[in-house]
Order: sequence, then C-alpha cells, then structure tokens
Amino acid sequence: MVSVIVPVFRAEKTLERCVSCILAQDYGEFELILVDDGSDDGSSALCDWLGRADSRIRVSHGENRGAAGARNLGIELSAGEWICFVDSDDIIAPDYLSSLIRRAVDTGSEISVCAHVKCLESDIPAIGHTLQFFGEHPQKASSPSAVYRGTDGLKALLYQRGMISAPWAMISKRSLWDGLAFPEGTAAEDMGTIYRLFASARVISYTDRALYGYVQSAGNTIHSTSSKRNPDYYMHSREMLDNIRSDHPDCLKAAESRHFSACFQILSETAPEKEQTPLIRSVYSDIRSLRKDVLFDKEARRKNRAAALGSFFSISGIHRLLYTRYRKEFPAS
Repeated sequence: MVSVIVPVFRAEKTLERCVSCILAQDYGEFELILVDDGSDDGSSALCDWLGRADSRIRVSHGENRGAAGARNLGIELSAGEWICFVDSDDIIAPDYLSSLIRRAVDTGSEISVCAHVKCLESDIPAIGHTLQFFGEHPQKASSPSAVYRGTDGLKALLYQRGMISAPWAMISKRSLWDGLAFPEGTAAEDMGTIYRLFASARVISYTDRALYGYVQSAGNTIHSTSSKRNPDYYMHSREMLDNIRSDHPDCLKAAESRHFSACFQILSETAPEKEQTPLIRSVYSDIRSLRKDVLFDKEARRKNRAAALGSFFSISGIHRLLYTRYRKEFPAS
C-alpha cells in the first residue's frame, strides 16, 4: 500500500482539485492522509468534508508546524509500505501511482522518481480532467529514464539529472524514513532531507514521463518568501556539501556542482544592492572556491559550467543579469 501524504495549509482554493486527482488514480491500494497544519481559512472544514466523503481519506488536525512538521506527522501516521508526498496545490496524472509502483517493482528500486511538468494556475483544467492536461502538456525531460545503483542515484540527484531536491514526483520505501525527518523550524527543508534519503537507497529508478504537475503561482512560498527562505536554503546546501565530503567522498564533485547551482539560484532571487550582506558575501566566496572544479567537471550541467566560466569575468555582472531575468518572470508584488 502507498501512503499519500498531503500537507494542508490555507489551501481551500486548490485542495479539492488535488484530492480529486489522487482519488482518481487507477491504482487502488493507497491511503490518503490530509495533514491540516493549523489552517486559518476553510481548509480545516474542507479536509473533514473530504474525509467523510471517502473512506480512503484520513484527516489529522494540529497546530501550525510548517510543511516539514506536517510531512513528519504524515510519515508517523502512515500505514503503507511506500511514502508519497503531493503538495496541496499540485496535480498528478491518473496513472501516477501505478506507473511509479510498476517501475519500482520491475527494477527493485527503493525510490521511484518521475519527471514533472511546471504549469500555471491558468493552465489547470477543471476538476476531473487532469488526464487531458497531461496529454496536452507533454514535458520533454532533461534526462532519459534510468536505473541507478549504489551511490549513482545520489550523484544523479546532485547533478540534477531530471531529479530535484523535492519530496514530490516520487515514491519511496517507508523503511528509508526510519530515523530520517524533515528539519522543522527552517525553510527549504527539502534541501536538507532528500539527499539523505537518496544516500540511504540501494537502487533508484527514474522515468522521463512527466506524471506530476508542479503548479507555480504568485503565492508560491518559494517565490513569495525567497528573502526569508534563502538563508536557510544556503545553510542546508552548505551542510549537504560538508556532509557529502565526509560521508560520501565519491560524490563530492556532484555535491560541489549542486551547491554551486544553489548559490546562483540565491543570487537570482536577491537584489544586487544586497551583495554586501553576510549571506551574499558567503555565496560569492563559495562561487570563487568552487568555480574551477565545476568548470572542468564534465559531468556538471552545461549551465553550471557556463556560470563557472562567466564568474571569472564578473560574478556581480551575472548576479545582475540573473536577478533581472527572475524579476521579469516573478514580478515583485
């Protein structure tokens, strides 16, 4: 059985759509756990209404602990052999669970990952028509389907070969979460958790079929609170690099590439006039210390190697360019 965990906080506008996608799965062996994380809108009542309407749904209400706390509670409550996370504003294809389970069984994987498609709220069809959406929005995956053994799966994650440091767009064995939890009280908790999960798995499979729809919106916490999120994002990324260096030295180059990418993401979300803040000074310093290794690492992404080359000319120039592009895509509210 798969335990599908949905953290819920101020999600009354999107929750029913999300739950509808899950209940419409062509794979029947699952439970749906809605973790109401102290919502102060109509989400709490909606969770209860949905729970009464379908016996596969279990509802838990609690004080606000953030997404990390809600996911941790969901894991504690889970009864399935597999764990699956879906965000309350996202959508999944009707064969999402069956495809990931089949892939896991066929390959003997402990983690089964799929490609995802990014979409806007305006792209999402009415409830019950997600099959049409995934058919009309095919996503060209950045990496081909693959099966990774040993630390190759961790390397693929860190090199960002189709897989990202997010808990969704995958299923994982419940046993892998024994002794592992999302760090509470910080933002960007995924960055501090998913690489540990991958490091504990012996076999990881990836399919280039886009079965998960990641919905981008103005209220998305990644984009609306980046100034608060980025210090924690940097902290978790830097901690990841240090832990990989000590525990998995064969993956060090991949970890350097991943942290290098995180540094430039932080720059893209931070106004250039803040370059003298402690965070941005640390980011600039890390770029200088890693750029040579990344530039000559043939396994690193092309964009990382290009950024490494450009940084020898002007880090601040790249900073300004990235921030300008970011603000065009996500205008300040």
